[in-house]
Amino acid sequence: MELYGLVTFVDEHVFGSEDAFRELYGQQHDVVVINFVNRANEADQRVFELLNEKFKLFDGVFGASDEVLGALESGIDIEKRISAIYKRCRSATEIRQAFDQLQRDLDEQISTTLQEARTKLLENFDEDVHHKLRLRQKETQQRLDRYEDWLWALTATELAGQADFDFSKHRLSLKQLPERFSAGEVPLGRYRLQPPQVRERGAEPDADFHYRPGHPLAEGLITRARDCVHPSRELMLDYERRGARIMLVEQLRGESGWLRVEKITVQSLDMEETLLITGVTDDGRVLDRETCEKLLTIPATLGAELSIDDTAEARLESAVQSQANRVLMETQSRNEKFFDAESDKLDSWADDLKENLERELKNLALEIREAKKVKRLAGDLQSKVAAQKRVNELEQQRNQKKRTLFDAQDQIEERKDSLISDVETRLQQRTSRQNVFTIRWRLA
Repeated sequence: MELYGLVTFVDEHVFGSEDAFRELYGQQHDVVVINFVNRANEADQRVFELLNEKFKLFDGVFGASDEVLGALESGIDIEKRISAIYKRCRSATEIRQAFDQLQRDLDEQISTTLQEARTKLLENFDEDVHHKLRLRQKETQQRLDRYEDWLWALTATELAGQADFDFSKHRLSLKQLPERFSAGEVPLGRYRLQPPQVRERGAEPDADFHYRPGHPLAEGLITRARDCVHPSRELMLDYERRGARIMLVEQLRGESGWLRVEKITVQSLDMEETLLITGVTDDGRVLDRETCEKLLTIPATLGAELSIDDTAEARLESAVQSQANRVLMETQSRNEKFFDAESDKLDSWADDLKENLERELKNLALEIREAKKVKRLAGDLQSKVAAQKRVNELEQQRNQKKRTLFDAQDQIEERKDSLISDVETRLQQRTSRQNVFTIRWRLA
């Protein structure tokens, strides 16, 4: 039996490579750039066309701007040329002619440099970098995004013998209804992974079912794979068949070892499930999570069932327990942040409420003092009665404000007690671990 990449579970930790990418390039936060174009300005429109259509700055590869700048460093200064056009040209005709000439000057130089850069990128960079650079579909031989890649590998494994696969076009022809599926739910026929908007021109839009995450066939296969009980087996991993360079795996070629996936469930107020993925080599090295995840994407041939030896079992257990401890620490950290945030909100609410009410009480005190002064200076009994009535009204308002302040303080104390009770419940964590599978791997 052949397995086309073994990743069948996804959880919140699968993006370790993204963190590594950010660390490598120094970027810690996503950046949003908003560009405004004055459509009534001929020069603005041509600058946008040049950047968008020639430099592919907005929908091309990540880093296209760097490639363009590199091409221009020893030749044409693009900023000075554009600035000169703005200063020199006055009519729409002059602007068009100037930008046409600029584009002709840049065409050959930019196109050659971009092509060289893309070629080097595909040949020399790791698969993770390809995902990060958002290369165009046709320029990367229709590379799939990460989730679709996993889904395709899982589908090829689960439907082996029940469907014909065209791996170059990510298309399958379902010949036999899989177990647990009904004909009304999943019809036989041809399925295509890519959505219609990225199909090649001329492709029949209605000939294939659109296979995607969330499709009944995909959801059913994921559920079936998740619920399957896997005995310990040997897997022969064929790196060459992966078709992409994966540096973390490449350095393990010729080696062998063990790999384990467990699910840890942490139950407090909420239930959290996380996959623990770890591995060891035969010489005793513990593999980090990211390397193990990469190993699980390598096509493999299924070998015989076997039992793990005591030494490897102890190493795996130690590594899994270490990951489990980190998960519990992260949960604890989230609970601490939750407690701090909620406490800060309650304190801010209490401070704001108290400040507002005290300010209102102070204003009422001034109004009461002024009303009493009016009563003292009143020249007749009717005026004195009216002034006293006003004093009484203001004093009632003041007393009501005081009661409101006391009630609010009681409410705040109740909220704080509820928060403490909530956190105490979270601290009483109940954890359980479930083995998903253990494999013996050999990487050719």
